[in-house]
Amino acid sequence: MWINFFVERGHKVAWFSLTPPLKEISLPEDFFYCQSKFSLLALGKLKKLISFFQPDILHSHYVGHNGLIAALTGFRPHIVTAWGSDILISGKNIFKRLCVSYILKKADLITCDADHMKSAIQSFGISKEKIEIIYFGIDTKRFFPAPPEDKLLDILKVKGHPIVISLRSLDVIYGIETLIK
Repeated sequence: MWINFFVERGHKVAWFSLTPPLKEISLPEDFFYCQSKFSLLALGKLKKLISFFQPDILHSHYVGHNGLIAALTGFRPHIVTAWGSDILISGKNIFKRLCVSYILKKADLITCDADHMKSAIQSFGISKEKIEIIYFGIDTKRFFPAPPEDKLLDILKVKGHPIVISLRSLDVIYGIETLIK
């Protein structure tokens, strides 16, 4: 998890969330966590947290509730990471589109993980210079496919066929049909 990455390198990390962390996630002891439901109370709590920690950067993940609360604090620099549906689906609802537009315009930097996301963000009137693509990847020296277990392939009747595993739901937006094709 990115929190561990920064804490292990000596950075102080404060995590403010609208939802509790998953119990399965192993979090370092040397970081601060605060939770609040989305409301004016959450905005007040985040402002107090910013005042107390005086961070170098405010980074909100997801251009939705998280991004809106962060943008409303007025703190700079503010980085926003777009994850997909927050940008791609927002155009169907005028209120959501206005909120997303406000959040993106208030951000100092916007990150996303694909060219089509960058284009979608630009459709909100955001200059390409304000957007950075961070491609997800795998360290293939540490993570690589193990040899297939013939017994399991026989049981599943997939021996000799390509195998694709996707943990996404079957919502159209995730393009599972494209992955299968």
